[in-house]
Amino acid sequence: MRLYYYSFFYISISVLSIIATHNVAYAAPVASPKHIAVIDAGSSGTRLYFYKVLPDGVIQTIVSNFEYKDEDGIDNFVCDAVIPQSDVMKVVITPLLTKLKGEAKAMVPPVAIGSIEVNLLATAGMRSREKACESLYPGKGASKVAALYKVIKNGITGQGFKKGEVRTSDGNKEEGPWTWLNLNYVLGTLDTTPYGDLEVGGSSTQIVFPVDPVTNPVNDAKNIFLLRYKGKNYSIFAKSYLGLGQDDARKWLRNSAAAPEKCWATGFDAASDKGEKETTFKKLSSNGNFDYVTCSGYYRQYIEAKMAEQGGSPQADRSLGDFVGLDGAWYAYEYFLTPPNDLPSQLTTAIPSLCASSSSFESIATNKNVQFQCPNGTYVTTLMFDSAGLFTGSKRQVTVSRSNDRTVVVGGKNIEEREITWTRGYLLQRYFAN
Repeated sequence: MRLYYYSFFYISISVLSIIATHNVAYAAPVASPKHIAVIDAGSSGTRLYFYKVLPDGVIQTIVSNFEYKDEDGIDNFVCDAVIPQSDVMKVVITPLLTKLKGEAKAMVPPVAIGSIEVNLLATAGMRSREKACESLYPGKGASKVAALYKVIKNGITGQGFKKGEVRTSDGNKEEGPWTWLNLNYVLGTLDTTPYGDLEVGGSSTQIVFPVDPVTNPVNDAKNIFLLRYKGKNYSIFAKSYLGLGQDDARKWLRNSAAAPEKCWATGFDAASDKGEKETTFKKLSSNGNFDYVTCSGYYRQYIEAKMAEQGGSPQADRSLGDFVGLDGAWYAYEYFLTPPNDLPSQLTTAIPSLCASSSSFESIATNKNVQFQCPNGTYVTTLMFDSAGLFTGSKRQVTVSRSNDRTVVVGGKNIEEREITWTRGYLLQRYFAN
């Protein structure tokens, strides 16, 4: 029996396009070290990263993936009839800034608060919430998001920090490409054949891969972008599929599948189902009775619909390299198998075997994340390997999965560093494009 605790993230560029879209003048290479915080305002929580950016292109981690408490993202403060927008500082942002102040003070020598630039970039959760808010308050979705960001900007400067960017990132041009850049930076493959990446988050899935610029010229409408890093141009396909995150898929399953219990471990007591944070999604009414074919079929229907809504298949066969699976792809593989391994498709055998009995899952009666292993694992596997998945008919596949995290020594103490993260990719591209 295996027990694994984790949270789901949500967890993937053209310089000219970004400047045109956001009026952001990206900085020249740094002449002296800079201390920069990046707050990842994701769909499943809000996390602080604190970096020291050095002139030689090295980005040192000081604080990585710090989350004050288990919360469900700043998007909940956009247009909730009960929760005032002003609460976003007290509940979410201020505790992160307090952590940042403490870390800056503890550095040798201490770093002045006024010299630290704080950026907050929201991801898929905010993109989805703006649309949902628009449906509740026609014509006001964007203005309510802007109002929330104003509260956060004022809160950052009010506590003495330099205000950086506070906005929603573009999933296609930014979040996915930044993760791709950081992944290949870490793997050392930017000067050889870069990998593609498949990043399965909570609300969205990002797929990014290098393409031949001759046969795939830059075209925003076709999701072909130019990313520049250290004077070299990379042509990439990058797309964020909203709704194809594992949490959104599982929530759909609860309310729309004829027999959702077919996705939970056989013998799992429905009375123990922890459900979702949102009470609008049903809990199981029947005990788990796992059937891979049935469960995968439900997800196939969902994947086909979501992909059709958003332009169809990414045509992954165009990728110049194979793929690395991140976030949800890694977590599924880590739980059911022992990575690393060059055959992630073994999941199609491992998942049915383990999910045949709830006794295979320690603490399944009390641990929500353990309860989600069978539905999430089946979803990720269907997304990667099914006939309707992202790699349909492709000569390229996800050939290895990789953890985002590693243990490093910072300031004489061990910290768990989120090594693969768009937040570092954001800084790599921002400061070292040329």
